[in-house]
Amino acid sequence: MRLFAGILAHLGLPLTQKFNVTGNRVMVGDLGKKFDPTIAEHAEVIAPFNIRGRRNIHKYKPKKGHLGRVNVWQNDAPLSDKKILVFGNSFFAEGTSQYHLTWWLSQYFAQVHFVWAVSPDWKLVDKMQPDILICQTIERFMRNPPKS
Repeated sequence: MRLFAGILAHLGLPLTQKFNVTGNRVMVGDLGKKFDPTIAEHAEVIAPFNIRGRRNIHKYKPKKGHLGRVNVWQNDAPLSDKKILVFGNSFFAEGTSQYHLTWWLSQYFAQVHFVWAVSPDWKLVDKMQPDILICQTIERFMRNPPKS
């Protein structure tokens, strides 16, 4: 939630929803499992709230791995009419849970396209003409630096 609020602030958009933190959830990611002892993260749990008019209009999951996953969310009652295209990883993810940044974006914006990728697909960017383009990765994938 805090990162989502920061993204909105960076875009100059208001955070109009009040969120009620009801507790914490301990989560262990794929990298945290590889340490002994396991490294966990603590995430705030937000009380359920009105999920406006969001619905999943397209989903693709490759037979193996995460790269290439696609989820497209349409919001029929958005707070912003902007269309977002995200190339990212598990920090954004599919948008099926409040622990995915795509979930938060899909609450606010008219359309959110998430593609699990290390680099942007410039042909898709040209085809979609999104209002906002977000490209996100993490250091451990920098052995495959994004292509321009």
